[in-house]
Amino acid sequence: MFEKPSLNKVKVRKFIKETSVFGKWKKDDNLTYKRCFEHDVKYWKMPKVIKDRNERERLYTVIQKRMPQLKAQFMYMASRSLYPAISLNEWSSFVRKANIIDKNCTSQMIDSHFVVVNFEAEDQGENPDKALIRFEFIELLVRIARDKYLKSRICDNIIEAFEMLLDKNFLPAANIEEW
Repeated sequence: MFEKPSLNKVKVRKFIKETSVFGKWKKDDNLTYKRCFEHDVKYWKMPKVIKDRNERERLYTVIQKRMPQLKAQFMYMASRSLYPAISLNEWSSFVRKANIIDKNCTSQMIDSHFVVVNFEAEDQGENPDKALIRFEFIELLVRIARDKYLKSRICDNIIEAFEMLLDKNFLPAANIEEW
């Protein structure tokens, strides 16, 4: 039997970030997360959600600490959706995956919060009306934590409720990967 030698040689490629289109890309650092937080806090409607200033400030500290996880999941979801925003469909899919819906936090409540965080009293330019940008995404998580764990008296304060939502629902369903 005659075997014809293969002319196709397999070339193994190795990804080298520095020589790729991502060469100048910089990994997020604490300063990046701080700037993200400072930007987002300007647009939040948190004083309407959390009346007590001290409790709100403590929550802000927790959000700053968790910003790497929050930003990473936001970016993952936005990249699968309407980048740089998250569509209602992508959000709803995540809510199901995270097992957020229950008797204390119904899908109607979540949809209502989605609409509320998307309301803009003044035009914000590139902010789509029917999708979440990062500050809306985080505010929506806070509102859901309030309904699911605070109003139901599972937690004693919004900080505990937010951390419980992140640890019990958000992180197990999140797709957070290092670059």
